Amino acid sequence: MLCINYTPDQFHMFSTEQIAALKCGVFIVNVARGGLLDPDALLAGLKSGGVAGAGLDVFWEEPVDMSHPLISENVIATPHFAGVTVVSYEGIARIFVENIRRYESGETPLYLANAPDQLRKRDPEQ
Repeated sequence: MLCINYTPDQFHMFSTEQIAALKCGVFIVNVARGGLLDPDALLAGLKSGGVAGAGLDVFWEEPVDMSHPLISENVIATPHFAGVTVVSYEGIARIFVENIRRYESGETPLYLANAPDQLRKRDPEQ
């Protein structure tokens, strides 16, 4: 399962060489970012039988062209919403509310992607 952070230097991190090195009959699931997986390499792996199947929630282009030959192979494709569940939304809502509470009390919010060096304490009089 590909579930890693994507940066431009990881473009097609999983290409022909990496896919060929996998155990025969492997299933590849990509829920991270489409750019990690070379679609031509995956197609070759599926056609050769080295890759038994794939689950793709992300693609090399969005929206994906459903007539692409990869889609006619043993592939389950979802439109980048496999993580959209009641449980995930409940968790997101809990963290959102907690972060509002933290912000109001001058605490650092959870899970900041771009945290400033110092967070200003909010003045309720402003």
